[in-house]
Amino acid sequence: MKQAKKIFSKYFYLIVLAIFVMTTTITIAYIIQKDNCLYTVEFVDELDTKALEKQTIKFCGFNTDNEFTLFSIEIDKTDDIYRHVFDLYNFKQNSLPVNCIIPSASLMLVDNMKVSGDMIVVTITMDDVASNEYERIFNAMKVTYSCLGIKTLKIIHGEKVYIY
Repeated sequence: MKQAKKIFSKYFYLIVLAIFVMTTTITIAYIIQKDNCLYTVEFVDELDTKALEKQTIKFCGFNTDNEFTLFSIEIDKTDDIYRHVFDLYNFKQNSLPVNCIIPSASLMLVDNMKVSGDMIVVTITMDDVASNEYERIFNAMKVTYSCLGIKTLKIIHGEKVYIY
């Protein structure tokens, strides 16, 4: 009896550890098996391919050497192309290629955008920043819009009118 008690006390912690490990393993296996499906799969008969159609445009941005460069950008055909281009220079900069840089951290809010023939007039509100920075961005916009058939870009900011 004493010998059995010694063996039991000698291996007590090992037995408790083995029981804990087995219980934990069984619990984890049960949870994994129970929550096996994280997403509901739905089947469709047909896909709306119009929403998936893309068009490629030439986009003028700045490369890593801060030089004007034309990039090929894919955008949805359903988007208003002129507004989308303006937004790419603004708050959609993260959808541009990695090596395409737009040197502005401020936002330009569009109050009005009107396209008539080969001219586009954009009325904006923007933060007061260095005008040289916006001059470069507006020149890049002019190149991008000219690739889309726009010959004149007119940007109105308060009392200032920029014509490119």
